[in-house]
Amino acid sequence: MSGKKVNKREIVIASLALVLATSLLFLSVPRLLASASVVQAAPSISVLRRGAEVNYKALSKAEALLHKAISWDGDNPDYFLDLAFVHRRMADAKFSDNRDGQRFLQLALQNFATALRLAPSNARAWAHLAEAHYAFSGMTSEVSRALRISFLTGHIEPNLLAIRLKLGLQNWQALPSDVKWFVKLQARQMWHIYSMRDDLVRIYLQFGLKERLVIFDQVPPKKQEQKEFASRLRALGSSS
Repeated sequence: MSGKKVNKREIVIASLALVLATSLLFLSVPRLLASASVVQAAPSISVLRRGAEVNYKALSKAEALLHKAISWDGDNPDYFLDLAFVHRRMADAKFSDNRDGQRFLQLALQNFATALRLAPSNARAWAHLAEAHYAFSGMTSEVSRALRISFLTGHIEPNLLAIRLKLGLQNWQALPSDVKWFVKLQARQMWHIYSMRDDLVRIYLQFGLKERLVIFDQVPPKKQEQKEFASRLRALGSSS
């Protein structure tokens, strides 16, 4: 009798294992299909993330592939974030007239918001949401709020220093004092990262006197570093 009981138990366990394995396979198929779509879009997305140029045909293809990925796996924040980057680039004047540009900006804002609902601590998404808000409607409380949260969720991230500094300086007079403090920190960190010093000077050259003083005040007062800043300024200023 005991032997029969053991055999029945083994059959039950095996059946449950088969059901579980089948369920896991069924659940993983959509994610595999979504990943396959994203792999095809990866070259364009990689270029976008670096801030380099992408032609409209490549953007449209990436958009379609990301929509397909989301249809299979709608809970992946990275897909919505990449789709937001695609729409933000499609909103550029060289690709869209004013009406289409606004439409693509709205789509970018929607997809940034969805990505952040799924992964609210993504500092990169908050920074680019702030920039998209600014492009869509100018300086608003949404810009300050998104910029502040980006700082709080990742205040020292090399890949975000430049975009947050430029956005902060563009809206310097309207920023709350706590956000201004974080903007200054971006300039300070860019100077401390040796490979970003030229980038900091290029940003300096894009602005007027008040904003330039914000940057210059973050350069350490040591004579050697002040001298280096002036040297880089002369070199880059004469070539611009």
